Amino acid sequence: MFAQQIVLPIALVAALGAAAWAHAAAPAEWVTSPADVGDSTPRHEPVALLDGYLPSSEGAAPARESAGGESTWQPRTLVGGRVDHGGYGGLVLKPSVVRDQFGLFVGGQGGWIINHVFVIGGGGYGLSTNVRADDRVGEEGRSYYVEVGYGGLILEYFHRPEALVHVSGSLLVGAGGATYTRRHRHERDDPMMESSPFFVTEGSLLVNLNVTPFLRLSAGPSFRLAQGLDLEHLSNADLTSFGGSFLMRFGRF
Repeated sequence: MFAQQIVLPIALVAALGAAAWAHAAAPAEWVTSPADVGDSTPRHEPVALLDGYLPSSEGAAPARESAGGESTWQPRTLVGGRVDHGGYGGLVLKPSVVRDQFGLFVGGQGGWIINHVFVIGGGGYGLSTNVRADDRVGEEGRSYYVEVGYGGLILEYFHRPEALVHVSGSLLVGAGGATYTRRHRHERDDPMMESSPFFVTEGSLLVNLNVTPFLRLSAGPSFRLAQGLDLEHLSNADLTSFGGSFLMRFGRF
């Protein structure tokens, strides 16, 4: 269990980093302008990591010139030229497992999209189904239920978002809270009992479908890691689980 808790989040972060590194490490392009025809001297122009997703290259920084007035080599950069800004908001369904029972988390998320590929955002989700607590909780002969909510910062990377179907990887880092309640979810008269905060890390690998220029559907597997929970008869393992994510996003992508 320890290996699962540590290795999986690290592997997801490494995968996201490797995708960005592979893109940045691609060979720079050699561009020949009309003025170079007949000239055997190559002109090496920089191509920024995110430039491939921009509609045009207007506003790009000019190449440096040598003493002879010729263009010189420039390295690839993470962000170059004009930066496109977008954003989205959407509804999220997350089927999962809580205490070995089916649990459906419902919530929302949104984010700032940079050059169509990188997202910095946030989200929050709450358990919407009835999950029975351990029989040792509370008064004997009464039913108790678990309530859970969590949220945090979301980082996401889209690979080739201009394609009709494409993939993305996201990582959520944040916190949540868990509590017991005597009431059934559809009753509102009984108070909640003790509660405990916890830290949460959740990674998702999503397949995205561009339905319209402003609507994107996403679905894929996820893994939620809970740590630091301090609630009797409810452990970190009860909230740590594989699951899924289904998103309906509206915005400017």
